Amino acid sequence: MSQIYLNHQKPHYIDGWPPNIPRNLSLYINLQKNTTILHPNDYCGSKNYLYIIVCTAPNNKEARNSIRETWANEKQLTLLNYFIKVHFLIGQTNSLIIQKSIERESSEFNDIIQENFYDSYNNLTIKVGMLLKWINNHCQDTKYVMKIDDDIFLNIPMLLDKLKLQKNSDFLLGEIQYEPPIIRIPSEKWYMPEYMYPRDYYYDRYPSFVSGCSYVMTLNTTKKILNTALTIEFLYLEDVFFNGICAKIANINKINYQGFNIPFNDLHNYSMSYNYITIHRVTPNIMYKIWKYNKILENI
Repeated sequence: MSQIYLNHQKPHYIDGWPPNIPRNLSLYINLQKNTTILHPNDYCGSKNYLYIIVCTAPNNKEARNSIRETWANEKQLTLLNYFIKVHFLIGQTNSLIIQKSIERESSEFNDIIQENFYDSYNNLTIKVGMLLKWINNHCQDTKYVMKIDDDIFLNIPMLLDKLKLQKNSDFLLGEIQYEPPIIRIPSEKWYMPEYMYPRDYYYDRYPSFVSGCSYVMTLNTTKKILNTALTIEFLYLEDVFFNGICAKIANINKINYQGFNIPFNDLHNYSMSYNYITIHRVTPNIMYKIWKYNKILENI
């Protein structure tokens, strides 16, 4: 008997993740198998107080360079008197030209982790899963781990001040989205089909989650979230999955801080960026300008 669709419409599928494709994370993230294509010579270093992984697209070299030359500048990091390491996480690309460019970039800067999965927006859950795998396998001397996107400006001194106040061994620190409604309209961004996350006709909302643009977690938190994620079906929205569903199951404490993920367009001037931990939707050109104004304000 054929399935009957309301309004004569077939369900809309998420590109790359139709209903017949399994979504058990353990099929894509194997902790015992080495899937790394490129990696820094020193892996993640040793005894890091803060290890920052920037999730970046293969062709976003300009964004990576703007980060290297501003808030992740190694000379500036050494002045903070903390062991801080910054690396970039990339998936695979179909372009041989871009791949060769990434390999040259890796040789020059020694800060790229490239994993064996196709890099796309709908594969962000696989990407963050690879991030957690990398931490699990190589970074056991790290106290705090930060996941951040490549269009984010990070105020590291302010973040360090915030981390000094944290006492809990298991937490996610960032901007919390409190039980947001699930978007069921296919034309909308962040659409969630019912085959991936069934509808609750009484309360169709996600559990509260920490926004995926930028957030910080303890090493123990990364382990608990990864272990949980490997046992359940995942969603393509990685922050809902890891920082909402998995964090809830693993009983991770979520800490909201309003200084995270401030859209750049909401700022009235560059100097306002000095008051926040992360600024979102920042182009490489704006990254340099915010950095310049922050350095000026530090010297006043």
